Amino acid sequence: MKRISFIIPVALLAASLVAIFSLFSCRRATHNGKIDGNWRIETMEDIATGQVEHPVNYFLAIQLEMAQFREESAAGGPQLNALISYKKGDDVIGMDFPDKVGNTPANLAVFRIPSANVTFKILQLDRNKLVLESPTTIYRCIRF
Repeated sequence: MKRISFIIPVALLAASLVAIFSLFSCRRATHNGKIDGNWRIETMEDIATGQVEHPVNYFLAIQLEMAQFREESAAGGPQLNALISYKKGDDVIGMDFPDKVGNTPANLAVFRIPSANVTFKILQLDRNKLVLESPTTIYRCIRF
């Protein structure tokens, strides 16, 4: 009887530890720092002409290894999905817009993305503001 009373608490402790560790083992953590999050694109400035566009419902979401440009509207606007290459603290972020996920040339043009592979310079990044520069356009964003 003593042996059973000893085995039950040890088994419960072991099962509890397994459950606790399994909760944390599947969680992926980001190492991107302040750039991760949802950003509203306030302006898109053409570098060649200086023309500034004020889009109404354009957003940029960055999380882990993915980025998404999208227009939110009742009719459902265009959307671009990209794989990113970025290390916390870098002053550039690379984005690859693969064809297989619906990244059409027309959608790239909507967001003024010059090609399917773009490197953006990070001109400003803090808690509330993100300014990116592509070869053709400067994007000014605020955290959403």
